[in-house]
Amino acid sequence: MWTDASKQARYSGGGWVSACGAYDWFKYGSRAARRPIDFLEGDTVVACVERLAHKWRGCVVQFFIDNSSFQKSGAKGRSKAHRLNDLLRELLALMIKFGFVITWTWIATEENVDADHLSRGRVDEFLRTVYERGVWTSTTVPEPMPDIGRVRTLPEGRGNLAGGLAAEGRAQSAAAAEAAEAEVSSVGPGVTLTELLARATAEQPGDGVRPDGRPAPMPAVACMRGGWSTRHVLLLFGLCFVTGGDCMPLSAQQGRLVGPASLLVLDQRHRCGQVGWREVQQQREGLVIRLSPLTPLSTGPYLPSILLPLRRDGQPCTA
Repeated sequence: MWTDASKQARYSGGGWVSACGAYDWFKYGSRAARRPIDFLEGDTVVACVERLAHKWRGCVVQFFIDNSSFQKSGAKGRSKAHRLNDLLRELLALMIKFGFVITWTWIATEENVDADHLSRGRVDEFLRTVYERGVWTSTTVPEPMPDIGRVRTLPEGRGNLAGGLAAEGRAQSAAAAEAAEAEVSSVGPGVTLTELLARATAEQPGDGVRPDGRPAPMPAVACMRGGWSTRHVLLLFGLCFVTGGDCMPLSAQQGRLVGPASLLVLDQRHRCGQVGWREVQQQREGLVIRLSPLTPLSTGPYLPSILLPLRRDGQPCTA
């Protein structure tokens, strides 16, 4: 990046050029033109960074500047002059926000020809020398800024890093709140949460996307015809497709079942290697659950037995 600013009796301006093809120039207003030249040099750098910082994430960007005062202040990161410190704070905020680093290199005025042409409004001379001096190659496509040649007015409150970050945070929060209100208002008046859940569960998975572009949600409960629940389906899958395998023995503590269940499985192996009889009863919320014994097997894989729910009188449910 090459930047430069000029200050004369009748004209004060700034300009910058990038090796990628981007360039810009502007004229300072009457109030800004009364500022010292080192401040205008730094303000030109700030104007350049504001336009191109979104492209520099993870990069180290080298700036060539012919004003030794601001170049040395940028290299140190601070300055004795408050006006330059304000600009350095703004550059620090931009580097933190977009994740890049600036390196500062001093260049003689005689070598900073291209940026000097832009700072004085000599665009035709700039387009000629920028290729002749090798800043741009024959394949570089010029990319002028949309508002090139504008009159630049200096913003108020320069260098207020905390205030700028706070204002940006408030703006983002306000935008997020507006987006949330717009999403809520799109639901329509008089729609309850139950109705919204019913709409979501009515959409089957795999049906594509909603009219607004969002993917269709999964139903809250996966059901089958005949009133089968998800647990029944998983149990049926295990019985049909899991053919065998050694089961891990259960301790007495693990054998204590907590809470009611619609289907229970118990697997207990004795030290002799056989599956013995075991009965567990639990009284909870008026429901008695009893486990039937397992089929004795001396060797080889085995499957645990299954017990259907029992009524209060201890008889199995038939429906």
